[in-house]
This record gives sequence, C-alpha cells and structure tokens, in this order.
Amino acid sequence: MSHSKNRKIKDIDDKIRCAANKKDVVREMKIRAGDAKPVKENTSAKKTNQSIPQKSSNKEDLIKHWPFKNIIPVCEVSDGMLLIYSRVNHKFYIIKANDIKYPLLLQMGGQEVFDRVYRRTENKTDRRNLSFDDVRDALVLLCSKLQMGSAKWFGQGIHRLTDDRMLLLSGGEALIYDGNSVTAYNQPILDGKLVEYDGGRGWLNLTALKTKLQTMSAEKGKQIINELLKLFGQWRFAEGDDDLEYFVAAFLALVVHNCWLFKAHCYISGRAGCGKTILLTIIQRLLGSGIARRREGSILSSAGLAQEAGHDAAIFLIDEFERSKNRDEILMLARSTGRGGTVGAKGTANQKAILVEINAALFLCSIDRALTEEAEQDRYILFDLRKDNTRMPFIPPEDSLTDFRHDVFAFCLWASFQALCLIKTVGLIPGLQGRTFEAYSPGLAMLTIGMGGDVEVFRALLTRIAEKRRQVNGAGISDEQRLLDDILSLRLRVSIEVGLGVDEKTKYVARTVGQLLESHDELHARELEAHGIKQCDDGVFLVPEMLKGQLRGTEWEQRGLKTYLKRLNGAQEKQRRCGGGNGREGILIPVALVSGG
Repeated sequence: MSHSKNRKIKDIDDKIRCAANKKDVVREMKIRAGDAKPVKENTSAKKTNQSIPQKSSNKEDLIKHWPFKNIIPVCEVSDGMLLIYSRVNHKFYIIKANDIKYPLLLQMGGQEVFDRVYRRTENKTDRRNLSFDDVRDALVLLCSKLQMGSAKWFGQGIHRLTDDRMLLLSGGEALIYDGNSVTAYNQPILDGKLVEYDGGRGWLNLTALKTKLQTMSAEKGKQIINELLKLFGQWRFAEGDDDLEYFVAAFLALVVHNCWLFKAHCYISGRAGCGKTILLTIIQRLLGSGIARRREGSILSSAGLAQEAGHDAAIFLIDEFERSKNRDEILMLARSTGRGGTVGAKGTANQKAILVEINAALFLCSIDRALTEEAEQDRYILFDLRKDNTRMPFIPPEDSLTDFRHDVFAFCLWASFQALCLIKTVGLIPGLQGRTFEAYSPGLAMLTIGMGGDVEVFRALLTRIAEKRRQVNGAGISDEQRLLDDILSLRLRVSIEVGLGVDEKTKYVARTVGQLLESHDELHARELEAHGIKQCDDGVFLVPEMLKGQLRGTEWEQRGLKTYLKRLNGAQEKQRRCGGGNGREGILIPVALVSGG
C-alpha cells in the first residue's frame, strides 16, 4: 500500500495507517522524537496575558462594583429562589440560579447587557469585555448576601404604610402620598417589603392622578360625592335615600380599603331583575378592570380567588353568588381578610410552608343573603335592592368614567387622612361599639369629609346607624324572612325550548324559585307545584310538608316550616290543590313579600 499523493495526512495514526511499511514509519518517528528539544518560553505572550484580567479578579470586581443599572440583585428567599429586579421591564424575576442563561440576562438588562457581556471568547471586544459566566456568578453571590426568608410584598393597588403615608402601585410606577405631597418611588424594597412592579399591569394613570391630588379641595370633594349619589341613585335601595348614602359611603371606604384597620365588605342582595349585574358593571368600569375584577360566583373557588388576588389590594366583584358551590369557603376567606389581610400558611412541593397574605375587598351580589351567623352581620355592610320598572340604570360613556375615575381615587386618597382624624375625634357612639363601629365609621367619615367635614354630621350618621341596628335586632322576624328568602332561592332544574323550527330543541337549566315565579310560564308553574309552590292571583301558596325535601341539609330541616311562615306579615293558613290530588294545607304568602315589593 502506498501513500496517495492527493491525500492529506491528518495525524500520527493516519500516517501509520497509510504507510506501506508501518514498522519503518514507527522507527523513524521514534528517532525524531528523541532529537526533539523543549520550546523556549514565550515571554512576549506572557506579558500579553498579564494585561488581561484573570477571571477571579474580574468576578471580584463585579461583586464590589456591580456595573449594571438595569439589573438589581435583590435577595434570596427561603426556598432558594433568587429575586432580581429589572428596571427595563419594571418587574421582578424569581428564578433558580441554574436557570440564569444569557437570553434571560439580556431580557432583564436590555441594551447594556448586549453591549458589555460576551458568551464566547471570540465575541470579546474592548467594550464587550465581561464574561457571561462571571456576571452570572456575581449575580448569584450578590443575591445570596441578603436572605429574606418568606418575602412579603406590596402588590398592585393602594397600601397603607403608616398613619401618614400611603403607597400607590400601578404597573411599573409607584407614588408615595402623605396627604399633601406626592413623591415618585422606584426602589424594589420599601419598609422591609418587596414592591411588586409589573409594567404590563398598569390600572391607573399616576400622572393624571398626581395632577388631581394637587388640585383636590373640599369644594371638589362635594362635587364628587354628588356625582356618586346621582350615579348610584339610579337603583332602588330598600330603605331609600338612607341606604343610598350608606352605599356611597361603603364604596368610598372600599376604594382605599387597605387604609383601615378593619374593612367591611359589601353584600348586595335582591331579586332577579333588580339591577345587581349592571351595578357591578358600573363599579368595574368606574374603578378600572385592572383593580376591580368581576368574577362569576358559579365558577369561582376560594383557592382561585386567593391565587388571583395574590399580593394585590384588589377589589373583587362577585356576581350570582347564590350559584356558588364554594360559598362557605369564600365567606370564610372574606371574613379573614377583614383585619389587615389574611396571613396563612400554604404547603409547597418541597415540604416547606410559605406565608400567604391576601388584602382583597369584596362586593358580593346574590339573590339571597347567605349571612346566617350574627357575627357575619358586621363583617359586611348589607344592602337590599328592589326591582323597579320605572328605573332604567344607564352606564355612562367609557371616556367620561375614565376621567371621573381619577377624581374618585384622588378624593378617596385625600379624604382618607382626614377621615382617620375624624374617627379618632368622635370615638365610640353609644349603641355602636366594637366591630360595628369599625365597619361603618370609615365610609361615613369619608362621606362626611365630602359633605364639609362637620364632626356633628359624622356623629349624627353614626347615631342613625346605631338606631337602625337596634330596630333590626329587636324586630324578631329575621328567621321568618330568612326562611322565605331561602325558599325563593331554591334552584330547580327546568326545561326550556331553544332554537326555531327544525332546530328547536329542549335544554335543561337551573332556575331559582323566585325567577320561575316571575316568569309566569305555565310549564314552569307545573314544575313549581310538584315541589309544593303554587302561584295564585292573591299570592303564592306554599306547602310546608312538600318543601321539607327541598330544604334537606339546611338549618330548616328539623324546624317547623309552617310555624315560621305563619308569622310573616299578611300570611294566611289555606287549603288548596297543589301538585294534583286533593287539597293540601299550606300558607298563602302575599304577593308583595314574594316580589320584593
């Protein structure tokens, strides 16, 4: 075998393999290896290497003098995750050390990382002279210097810092307001908590708000209160103008709900068609969907609510709460958020519990009222809406609501400081103590500030609430009314026809007894009679013995339904045909009580 003239010899093995006489080639190579001499040290190359900083010294310099303005190493939390803040994107990155790759670093730092950090030696230049490996290691070491354990956060929304300072966080911007001056804030940590900037979640124009705050006055406050009374006056509240004022007061308090030591949520009840859904729509559009989040009660769970709330001081508007399968859990969550937010432990996959804090406020809308415990009465401010065909609530145009939004937030922030002082000045009111005072006083104080700030007006509003509570507690008919409400809120499965002509088909849906009574449908009337409910010209006839099965598993299961129903105003014992067969004994309920009058 001979060497090919055109073949290129790559290495020693290749030379031996291609040789005609392999032994001769090996012998020749041994002779040449014996004659080889050591290469002299290249001093010029050594001098060149000395001018390039060693990796270890470069890394130490990075730790001492972190060169990136847009990447802020914040801390390490208890589960080993690193918190890094990006000024480019106005947000935190929570990542593992091993997950820090060049594209992520570029994402966090933007142009300055692109200009200064190289991944491969061949990409190194005089300007791009920082090794990615060195930058990554320095970033990890800097984060690990501050150990925060279970980190606490300020999420999106309005947060009370002290009695004379509040934080406003919208998207990637933050302001601190002390009742007089407004200061921009851009640091990732405030008062030992992390500020959860997120540039993509802005819910309020802070520049416009700052302008409104600087021009807010008592006269402007009166105008805003009057506009709110006019806006919400489109609904018929059960107790007229008094309830309207209380609703505006509760609304004002919940706009800045984290400013109070105790927050009372709103519970709005009323029959179908009274306008609850439109009311929630206006509230959401007025406050903005970024902070006022509307959800359907039929699909909402307490875990989902807690997860979505996160660290935000959000306001949740929950419609059709009577359809929720998780009512008790959601009410329990709402109860625990009242005083300063829920703090609880949540398990994780690595067997280490983490603290969860929830600061949300709730507007709950339901056909019935699910607050059966006396302790619940002061955790919610309760409102009943009445159906009124003469009133047609109108939703103002989007642009006018957006402008008014900044007025409302500016007034609430401005008035909250004065409201706190007013509450301290008046103190407790006879007959209105403890949690009841805490529930009503913030909103009524805000309303008073909007009406001029007279201490005696505030005292009179609180006294009126105390008198109302005495009347309610002494009325003695709450059980009877609750039973009727529960009957009208029972959900029955009924059939409806959908489609036209050949496309017509039967569909089964769930409807409340109250909704079926209002429909006056003959097919639905037969379904109602099968459950002991008959619609008559002079009222609604109820058969207690037939209703017991529908109320199984409730507080009424072991009670005498007939005894309670007889006590309702205008109720009469009757005997009528219901559900076929002979006449049945029952109670005739006046139309006014069933329709919500």
